[in-house]
Amino acid sequence: MNVFLPYSFTFNGYKCFKEVNSLPWFKSFNVIIGRNNSGKSSFIDIIHSLCDANFRASISKDIRITMKYRIDGYEYFDLDNLDLQIYRNRSLTLSYFGLHFIGKELIADVSLKQHNSGYNNSYDIVSGKRYDIDNNIVLLKLNDDTMLDPFNNSVFRCVSSERDITPEAFFSGADQIDIDSNGIGTTRYVCSILNNKNKKDTIIQEDVLNAFNEILGTDGHYRNIKVKQDNGDNWEIVLEDDDKNQYQISKLGSGLKTILMVLLNLIAISNDFKDKTMVFAFEELENNLHPALEKRLYSYIFNYAQKNNYMIFLTTHSPVAIDMFSREESVQFYKTERNSSGYQIVPISSFDDSIEVIDDLGIKASDLLQANGIIWVEGPSDRIYIKNWLNAKYSGIFEEGRDYQFVYYGGRLLAHYTACDPMKEEVDSYINVLAVNSKAFFVMDSDQDSLDDPLDKRKERIIQRLKEKDMAYWVTKGREIENYLDLSKSGIQLGQFDKLEDMPKMANFDKINFARQHHGDVDFNKYNLNEDLKLLANEIARWNGRELPADKC
Repeated sequence: MNVFLPYSFTFNGYKCFKEVNSLPWFKSFNVIIGRNNSGKSSFIDIIHSLCDANFRASISKDIRITMKYRIDGYEYFDLDNLDLQIYRNRSLTLSYFGLHFIGKELIADVSLKQHNSGYNNSYDIVSGKRYDIDNNIVLLKLNDDTMLDPFNNSVFRCVSSERDITPEAFFSGADQIDIDSNGIGTTRYVCSILNNKNKKDTIIQEDVLNAFNEILGTDGHYRNIKVKQDNGDNWEIVLEDDDKNQYQISKLGSGLKTILMVLLNLIAISNDFKDKTMVFAFEELENNLHPALEKRLYSYIFNYAQKNNYMIFLTTHSPVAIDMFSREESVQFYKTERNSSGYQIVPISSFDDSIEVIDDLGIKASDLLQANGIIWVEGPSDRIYIKNWLNAKYSGIFEEGRDYQFVYYGGRLLAHYTACDPMKEEVDSYINVLAVNSKAFFVMDSDQDSLDDPLDKRKERIIQRLKEKDMAYWVTKGREIENYLDLSKSGIQLGQFDKLEDMPKMANFDKINFARQHHGDVDFNKYNLNEDLKLLANEIARWNGRELPADKC
């Protein structure tokens, strides 16, 4: 069955959302950012209400929801059974009338309808269904009454911001056990799998455990997940490390509990709903998580959800999610924003919006949405060479604008730069590159006439400061960066310390255009270029918390 996805929807009438909120339809991964008590959890309730009408009825019957659709094809409609209330022109086909609906808008109210076993969300078309076409009044008919429901056949799961895993009583033969959003039932759920011979325990002891260790990375490793009974009726989830030491999870940090709860929902519980569309909401997972662990958890959730076509809603007041996902096409960001009567949800659609969110969270813009390191070069031609050489040697590993960015220091202007601690008196006389970004790499032309020729004083001074800070740098082994080129095909024999502009027909040449045309004429074995590029690549990898692949080292 085709699902006719809306392009936008509106909602209001719930808690802080008194005014109408209008949003574009969701992507597969959605991040809602805002301060505490700004409506993030209430927005998750709206999503839950769309997935589960009984939940909607339990929290409020006053929630008003409207969906807007754009008709872009025939596949959603029963053209053989258009309701022709007045059909005057018998020579026209039904498909003729269908053409008139293409490109039109349908609007449906999502209302609660009660039935014997509870409630369901009813999608009632209120606009766009009836048209007067050539004096024929036509009512559009859907192939299936449920196809307007984007969450039809879905299961909603949530891990709330207030959560914990505690010892719990468990008795074999208990009914189907679930995990509440606050963590209640987690221990009983794991017991129901590990203590039941009819259930495959590998989903806990292999799938969940492997994911748990992947997220922990170098912060820890466990060889087993067990359950143990105390002297009474209570059971406890136990993690066993490689030395067979056992740790009760109720006595471990809340960060580890959060990771386990997420994985049990994402991997184990979803396995019970293979024929359903899974929708997950994870609220403020950053609580009590180290930022590095937070990043690995977010990365795992994102990749697992993409692989399994799950829809994710992540609420946070941490900047980490913005830093990680701001360039992902499948991620939509939203922010909570105060209005005259409460709060509203607003999509983040631009770089400026992201900066505003960062400011609202109390994070300085310099901390996020910037490249993770800066390559300082003399001018734009240097950028053209180095960027293309990095791409040639390390294709697909680095991205300009995210992993690194170039900044020009302009030749003689280098005399006005330094690299030192902010408290040093030297910063009063020089521009401190570390204040721009502490992760910096300098590339400098030697400008030498021979191997014995000393570097000029401004380069010697900045090199000394870089050495004091144990920072890497690159001084060309030839006179300038162009000396790495093999220009013999162009009839130019450029020696190690020759000036390119002194070559025949090169007087007053355009350095930028020349770089664009000849960056590929490089000899990577010339003047130690391979090693200098590797030095730079390792620095960029370090800035981004990565290592170069083994075949690139």
